[in-house]
Amino acid sequence: MDLAVKLPSAYRPLEYEIRALAAKALQRGKADLYISVESTARQTRACIDEELFHLYYNQLLKICREQPEIGTPGSAENNALIQSILRLPDVVSSQEESVSEQEHAAVLDAVGQALAHLDEFRTQEGAILIADLLKRIDRIEAYKQEVIPFEKARTEAIRARIRESLAQLQAEVDNNRLEQEMIFYIEKLDITEEKVRLTNHCRYFREVAGGEEAAGPQAGIHRPGDGPRDQHPRLEGQRIEHADPRREDEGRAGKDQGTGTQHTLMGKVIIFSAPSGSGKTTIVHRLLERYPQLEFSISATSRAPRGAERDGVDYYFLSQEAFAAAVAEGRFVEWEEVYKGTCYGTLRSEVERIWQKGHVIVFDVDVLGGINLKRIFGQDACSVFIMPPSVEELRRRLEGRGTDSPEAIDRRVAKAEFELTKAPEFDHTVVNDRLDDAVEETCAILDAFISR
Repeated sequence: MDLAVKLPSAYRPLEYEIRALAAKALQRGKADLYISVESTARQTRACIDEELFHLYYNQLLKICREQPEIGTPGSAENNALIQSILRLPDVVSSQEESVSEQEHAAVLDAVGQALAHLDEFRTQEGAILIADLLKRIDRIEAYKQEVIPFEKARTEAIRARIRESLAQLQAEVDNNRLEQEMIFYIEKLDITEEKVRLTNHCRYFREVAGGEEAAGPQAGIHRPGDGPRDQHPRLEGQRIEHADPRREDEGRAGKDQGTGTQHTLMGKVIIFSAPSGSGKTTIVHRLLERYPQLEFSISATSRAPRGAERDGVDYYFLSQEAFAAAVAEGRFVEWEEVYKGTCYGTLRSEVERIWQKGHVIVFDVDVLGGINLKRIFGQDACSVFIMPPSVEELRRRLEGRGTDSPEAIDRRVAKAEFELTKAPEFDHTVVNDRLDDAVEETCAILDAFISR
């Protein structure tokens, strides 16, 4: 908040209280606050130091007599000298009246009323702007629907134009090869990804405009009730700090837990998040095989191992009690309760381990965890959201796994619909329609990030 305050000299002792009122009412922006006072009452009492005045006057009078060109006593020039004397330091002083308790309260009340009126005006102005913007969102979505009927016709027109051009050339053509090339070419013209992104952008804007996400969680802090899930009952009421592990003054961050040795941590991180079933883990494994400088950050979880999962390889498996204790001890960079009773988090020790080797950290985390990590690491992080081609395709993939019940799939799909609205909060969005294409697109993103 940038606040400029201009007060009468008598009110300057009140500036701190006035600024405190303004800071409480105004969270951001630039504002100017002026206070002027009109009163028929006498506010100041002027005092002339007669001794000092006569001293100045006699000296100036002597100069006037010795130099007639300046003027004689009583002349206009001499009168000007008298006026000048009155402006000299300490000749005239004033005693300002102190501000009474009643006037003190009246000033603060006036400031409070002005701030309330300003807030009311801002609220009205914001409502008008939001209404206008929502109309524009409606128009955008209507335009998107108008485009859909032309997609198939556009594809057929391109096919016909290509065949017509080849016929004019009278060249021999391998129809199978031609069909393959046309499919490849037309796929590049497909706008499905753009439509998905546009839909999610519009949906996210409506959520923010509706106030559901207007305040948002505080950066680096998980609060009970944030997001679509409840706080873990064992951790309820805890204020969990997601502190930057690179800072040595953040308690355990930057300190070897066993020896207490201080060391400086710095490096890059790459964050992958996606709804369940989007193919995120498969893409991450492909990247780890291709980039030797990348190292996977093993998350901690409170759930039990599944199948052939191994502790320290797939996850650090902790009991709910041990997970809660680690949270209380500040051993996590970030953590989230992804599903009720099931928590996931990033251990500080894991971050330190990878950075000490000089590697780039790869995080494979849930969507809200990815957003938290991006907030923590800032410009040193590249966040990538892996998006399924559609919710229907996501459901088909989950069903194809054969590992979840229909009820569990419904829960995952419902959660995915919420998570898709968070895609704009990531640096990059990659639509995993064709796996190989998604991997190549992600590689291009990583190449640009690692090399900078």
